[in-house]
Amino acid sequence: DTLKMIQNSALNAQKFDHVYLDASFCSPEYAFPPRSEVTRTICHAVSGMDEITILVAIDTLGKEELLLAIGIAANSLVVVDEARFSRMQLYMEENIMKQHFTVDPSKGRVLVVPRRNVSERLDALHGLGVAAVGILPTGWTMAASATPASPTLLTFPYSLHCSYAELVAFVSYLDPVSVSTTVPRTQENVVRAFGERVREFTPIAQDEASV
Repeated sequence: DTLKMIQNSALNAQKFDHVYLDASFCSPEYAFPPRSEVTRTICHAVSGMDEITILVAIDTLGKEELLLAIGIAANSLVVVDEARFSRMQLYMEENIMKQHFTVDPSKGRVLVVPRRNVSERLDALHGLGVAAVGILPTGWTMAASATPASPTLLTFPYSLHCSYAELVAFVSYLDPVSVSTTVPRTQENVVRAFGERVREFTPIAQDEASV
């Protein structure tokens, strides 16, 4: 899919001196399944969760297609906070927003919560006697140090980032003279993947940013 996207874009047949790469998952263990496959797995899981509150733990932006699919599979509106709802109105179709999303917690049992406090939210609901399950869709579940799933917090390797194989295919196809990672902690991984191409990334100075 990555190569097809490149081949059918303005990037095709161009020469590149330097590529700045978001290399968050530039390590072989990050071999994500296709998002469509993970979506089907998640939807199959939630389709049997009748009368159970479902907390979907994601970041501030992105994964709206997954949220929509989960809501449909659970036969519920997806509850988001007002800030997210306002942002989504800028790029989601109006009829989809009206039919599938709400800011009213009383109208749906699929609740979108920040990833950082999903465990806390689950504990609070369980303490009130509410049957609840958390869904954590993130590429970090593939990391060796990832927190293992629990009976009430299910993790799935769903990521909007490129997998390791896709990153390698992307850089290999573009064939740039040099590569820099915008994520400093990944420098060693990028060196292992791309060898002599790698150059140290220097952020643009504030007074140069507007040039």
